[in-house]
Amino acid sequence: MPWTAALGPVDWAEEQFGSVQLGDRRLNRRVVQVAAAMAADPAGSIPKQNRTWNTTKGAYRLFDHERTTFESVSEPCWRRTRTQCGMPAAGAAASAASVTLLLQDTTWVDYATHPHTRGLGWHGRCAQHPRGGRGLFLHSVLAVEPTPTAGSSSSSGRVIGLAWGKLWVRDGEPINHDPQRRNRRRRSDDRESLRWSEAVKQVGSPPAPPSSPATDPASSSPSPSPSPSRWIHVGDRESDMFSLYEQTRAMNGVGFVVRVFRERNATAGHDTPETQTIKQRRSSSLKDICRAMPALGGKQLWIAPKAAKPGQQTGVADRPGGGGRWANLSVSGGAVTLWSPQLDRTGRALRCWAVRVWEANPPQGREAVEWILLTSEPVEHLEDAVRIADYYALRWLIEQYHQCLKSGCKVEERQLETAERLEPLIGMLCAVAVRLLQLKNDARLTPDLPAQQRVPVAMVQTLSKLIDLEADTLTVRRFTHEVAKLGGFLGRKGDGDPGWRTLWQGWRELSLIHAGYELARAEGRYG
Repeated sequence: MPWTAALGPVDWAEEQFGSVQLGDRRLNRRVVQVAAAMAADPAGSIPKQNRTWNTTKGAYRLFDHERTTFESVSEPCWRRTRTQCGMPAAGAAASAASVTLLLQDTTWVDYATHPHTRGLGWHGRCAQHPRGGRGLFLHSVLAVEPTPTAGSSSSSGRVIGLAWGKLWVRDGEPINHDPQRRNRRRRSDDRESLRWSEAVKQVGSPPAPPSSPATDPASSSPSPSPSPSRWIHVGDRESDMFSLYEQTRAMNGVGFVVRVFRERNATAGHDTPETQTIKQRRSSSLKDICRAMPALGGKQLWIAPKAAKPGQQTGVADRPGGGGRWANLSVSGGAVTLWSPQLDRTGRALRCWAVRVWEANPPQGREAVEWILLTSEPVEHLEDAVRIADYYALRWLIEQYHQCLKSGCKVEERQLETAERLEPLIGMLCAVAVRLLQLKNDARLTPDLPAQQRVPVAMVQTLSKLIDLEADTLTVRRFTHEVAKLGGFLGRKGDGDPGWRTLWQGWRELSLIHAGYELARAEGRYG
């Protein structure tokens, strides 16, 4: 199967946006054309991407059209991703292909340097002192297939694409520090925190297989078979929402892995009543229960430097380097019953499992690692707990995706007059950012595979002529390193794997060289 990210810009744009439905064929084709221009030069300005005044004017008109919104241009990409989530990759084992991780995260798209852009919102609790300036919020759901790597202490993941997204402006009145207004906001039907459960609902459930013949002779209708796929939503501490947990449990084939943030009432085990009073619930603490669980065993993980978000704990990176370290972690887990928040006064029971991953003896001067995870997936043995920890460890990929969107696609440097015009532009750049992430991440999953099995053969042959090597001898790892060198990667001993920016710059350079080579061949200059 070809490397999706390695398709040419035109073919990629047709694959991602070819099914867009805006009610006008010319408008549909313009979406594909503009997307191809973006894919060819993700960081370029709109005029630089489109090159001529006519095509640039067409791009501006596209973003100004009332039918082009963030949702309308993104829907084809989301739909395609969800279809792929239900389809095992060719040659993959059934157990590995049965799980898709849906990584959720929210980022702030900052346009503070664009004071004349109308329709932007504010960031932070207080509009007078916003922490992030003027801009928009973007919530993304990135679909990743976990792929355990032989000989590695951590799992890796194949990036499938975006399964859903939401873009909004915070234009309401700030709540400041008024407890009464904050409590009313927490009960409102349009509160921002509902985006986590909304994402679960919008992405939906795995596709069910064809109905099997009815086993009951008296029944004339076939009985539905349970889906062999499992979609698991993964989120950090901000997604610790009871509404998210309940939404996943109400859907077939859907689960969750979320890091605990709040002090929640819980009871050990599942032998519990369906409801409890407020007084009964207050007698137990989820974190205390998890910290009292005996260790099931240990695991070694690579711990990356702290994330940029204030107060966020360390994450797991794909390789050593950049100030991270290996950590010897203890793992425990077991069944727990979670009780609904006291605000709703019902005391409903939600039976799930908890996993704790912690570092008992951190190096001197280093902060100890501790994750407390809630999950819908059974945790009865060490292998179960380690698998859940590995699922959460892949959450860093969506942070990499948002970095691609901001640094690789320069989404915060786009200058349009209104937020409404920015929305379709951001939607299309989101798809381009996924392509950037795939270009780096997916190549390392099979580094020793012949490059011609993952990349278009013509591109491998062009590179082989540049570096004077036989195309058949190029592995995926060697191919990506040589491509990155075209983008400025030095490839010295100890440099590790190239970053996605140098890799993408090298790929763009190779694409231009390949285009020139193909033109020369067409004119008969080369055989």
